[in-house]
Amino acid sequence: MLVRDYDTILRSLILDKLEERGVIQHSNYAVMNFAWSRLSYIPWHDDSKHEGAVTIFLNERWELDWGGLFLYRDEEGQILAHAPRFNCGLRNGKHVPHATTLISLDAPEPRFTVQLFARRPKAEESGPGE
Repeated sequence: MLVRDYDTILRSLILDKLEERGVIQHSNYAVMNFAWSRLSYIPWHDDSKHEGAVTIFLNERWELDWGGLFLYRDEEGQILAHAPRFNCGLRNGKHVPHATTLISLDAPEPRFTVQLFARRPKAEESGPGE
């Protein structure tokens, strides 16, 4: 998997559009581009170091056979899946267990996503008296 940060201009453009559309409530996010190569995946985790996250799928076409499903556990512990769909976004909160399935060798291109990771509000980042 290849990961890169967006430059300041693209980061601002992405955050402004998502805030305009009500997907996010503030612009205090790290914004990255992920290119998921064949055989890449992410094991179960809960993003506990972030206040929340958003995934936006960028491939115009993505088949189920190519893998890359977004898995998560609901409150009852059931595992649910979301297939990548172009320009669709998923938002998950802190402590929601999630993972991705393996990208198949048959995938004709990487699975591209924009990943946003919410940062703590500035007031919470600094300690007392700072």
